Amino acid sequence: MAGRAHKKLLSQQLAVAQPGPSEEEEDESSEEEEAPAAPFNPFSLLTDDEDEGAAQQDSDNEQPSSPEAPPPPPRPAAATVGSGSRKRGGKSKKKGGRRGGAEDSDEETMPDTKGKAAADEEDLDAILQELNLQPSAAATAQQQQQGGSGGGRPLLAVDMRQLKADEELRRMFGSRVVDEDEEDGGAGAFAGASRRVRRLAARGLLRRAALKPGAIITPRDTWPRFDGGFTMELQGTTPDGRQQFGYAYSQAYQAVQELYEECQATFDPNHIAALLQNHPYHLDALLTMQDLYRSMGEQSYAEEMLERALYALEMGWHPSFSPAAANVALPYSEQNAPLFICLFRYMQSLSRRGLHRTALEVCKLLLALDHDDPLGALCTIDYLALRAGRYDFLERLAQQYGGDSSVALLPNVVFSLALARWYQEQEASSSGKGRGTKASSSSSAAGAAGDGEQPSSADLLAKAVLLYPEAVVRLQRVLAGKGVGADAAWAALLSRPLFAAASDGGSASLGHLLDIWVERQHLLWKAQPVQEWLRAACERAAADDSLDLPDGLTAADWACVREQAWPASDENEYGHLRIHDFSDTVSRIPPEEIHGMAGAAQQQQQVDMVALEAEMRALAQQIQAQPDMTEEELQQVHPLAALLRSLLPWVNLGQAPEYRADDEAAQQQQQQEPQPEGGEG
Repeated sequence: MAGRAHKKLLSQQLAVAQPGPSEEEEDESSEEEEAPAAPFNPFSLLTDDEDEGAAQQDSDNEQPSSPEAPPPPPRPAAATVGSGSRKRGGKSKKKGGRRGGAEDSDEETMPDTKGKAAADEEDLDAILQELNLQPSAAATAQQQQQGGSGGGRPLLAVDMRQLKADEELRRMFGSRVVDEDEEDGGAGAFAGASRRVRRLAARGLLRRAALKPGAIITPRDTWPRFDGGFTMELQGTTPDGRQQFGYAYSQAYQAVQELYEECQATFDPNHIAALLQNHPYHLDALLTMQDLYRSMGEQSYAEEMLERALYALEMGWHPSFSPAAANVALPYSEQNAPLFICLFRYMQSLSRRGLHRTALEVCKLLLALDHDDPLGALCTIDYLALRAGRYDFLERLAQQYGGDSSVALLPNVVFSLALARWYQEQEASSSGKGRGTKASSSSSAAGAAGDGEQPSSADLLAKAVLLYPEAVVRLQRVLAGKGVGADAAWAALLSRPLFAAASDGGSASLGHLLDIWVERQHLLWKAQPVQEWLRAACERAAADDSLDLPDGLTAADWACVREQAWPASDENEYGHLRIHDFSDTVSRIPPEEIHGMAGAAQQQQQVDMVALEAEMRALAQQIQAQPDMTEEELQQVHPLAALLRSLLPWVNLGQAPEYRADDEAAQQQQQQEPQPEGGEG
């Protein structure tokens, strides 16, 4: 209080001693007033906060009520210099009470700031293009050509924001729920540790530096740092202008790979687990343990093994490897196979967890790396697009992938296009009833091909049924086993000639694809409204009236199309794709069988010993049948045969056994023994 009263008295004395300067003089001398300094007052250090609050209140109360009011007297330099003056200036700017000079200075510096920002942005673009983190002009033109009607965006361009599973979980359940679950998971990571370790983890004393996050996987706090062992190298350019990459492994990693093969030969998972203790990022060992944990029902541990392997592969990416631009290539080979396997398994794991949007982006990355589709991503990308609600992408895929419409003849794509159009129609009708507008119908059908009227879902499904009637037969057979579509109406419909004579036409490839489609998508066709819609399409396709069929084409016409697309052949082009890999069900192994793997290895060794013993007996019989051998001949035979001959009691290095000497010794021994009394009686 004393300091505030002293400053107020000092300001009044200065106001009386000299009149206040005019506004022009104050503006001209605003920079020169900071030079003189008031005498140092030690009490001002004790009342700094109070002075700021009081000065703030005084400045608010002393606002001029009219333009004719005189300006406030200048304050001492000691009062103008400090944090309080900056706070008051910031508050007056928010209230719009800035002076004209301050506004002029801001207006003068605004163009310079914009120009500097534009220059910085241009420099950043140049740096990104130099580091190949941004597509060049030629690549951009090629992408626009590939994008077609997609607005210049490539078909298989990966949205990097959608590659994080945590981000989709936050969109589904909210950030608060996901963050709480992550905190619980961090504490539960030490559930198998001792009580002391769990207590330290709960107190946050076991934290360490965070690992570098990847584009797909966010590492966990309990993971070790990536120890290297393999990197991605730039191997040139493909004929279509994409950059080609490939993995290269160090000699140390190859030595660990040989050790892994030895552990695998023992059939004991404990040996592979021990290998991971010393080499936590060995890819084959991680994938093996992921299979084991998934078979045991330990899904959390299985996901951790898979994510760790994929994270290690990400850490080895080349700086120029950018999946977002869809201009990279990674041919499927022995060195690059781990990335394809990890991406495919991770995609399936995401789909089982209900994260279909993220799984779709991972599937697009698989197709972008190798257009030959070595793992069958085209057999599941339509399912993910349907579950994620990306109907526009599915239609673009059928029209643009590969530069032709060959993908549109795949059985799964044909039926998925019809189902996608049916979903769009259902959304449009439901939104039209609720809102009384058709705005959502146009938004749901955005991105569809063609500027004219689009075919209805009924026409698309009728074409699919006429093209592949065998697909309906196999689908209903599987659904009937689950209690769906097992009524008399379906039985009568499937007995008609179109479905009774349906087959795969002798094409092993078509039959395999139909089995994959049924296994992957039969749950989408299980709902009652979908079953009714499918039955109506089947009745229309099986009718004798060809005028009611779409495009006026009969079943015989579509059969010719099917025979040309899938000629009869026993060679299965998709035989490397396992049907089990496209199923949501996971096979389980009983725990006693898992724990008995080591016993199975011992049993295998025993079987080998039995075979060895049989071979030894055969050699012994062969040796017995052969005449006596001299020492020189014995040295030239097989070592195992020599060992057997040396173990036999009648072998004395080619010398015949002296049976007569043994008989004479036995007779002498009998004569020396005393005869029993009483004679023979």
